[in-house]
Amino acid sequence: MSNRPKNSKDSSKPLLEKDNILSPTLLQQSRSSNPSAPRHVSSHICKPGALMHLVQQTDKLVRLNRIMRAYLPPHMQDHARLIAVHEQAWVIQADSSAWATRLRYALPSLRQQLSDHLKRDVPVLKLKVQPAAETKTTEPRRLTLTQQSASFIKGAADSIGDERLGAALLRLASHARKAS
Repeated sequence: MSNRPKNSKDSSKPLLEKDNILSPTLLQQSRSSNPSAPRHVSSHICKPGALMHLVQQTDKLVRLNRIMRAYLPPHMQDHARLIAVHEQAWVIQADSSAWATRLRYALPSLRQQLSDHLKRDVPVLKLKVQPAAETKTTEPRRLTLTQQSASFIKGAADSIGDERLGAALLRLASHARKAS
């Protein structure tokens, strides 16, 4: 079965190039006739407005966070991240109150190093404690020994010539769950 429409004028081009509704040529044609036609995502992001401003702010925050973490002692780098940049203050998030206390001692020198690196005054550095999202740990499922398995183990213990191994197998078989 062919992927080409039966009424196609040029059947030499494959469907994906010629008839794809999202092909660049078709999108351009549809935009000129219909302004609300689908557009490539980058055309929305690069357009002046709130979304472009948000992308620029995010890029700035990521860049400053990378710089800030480079000036922290290695043991603190994974426990602090820059989460907000305002004119009056920059907010650094710490994993716990213990890390916040350690960071508090490092803030004056960190602020000076950032100011030197960026060649401008860095406002007050504030700390916010917010633990990293914890993964829910599930209790490991307790393994149970059935009565049938226990009887097989007892049979093996009786047929083994080694007394110590037989005794160990009998102790193991004694842990079988009781029939309910």
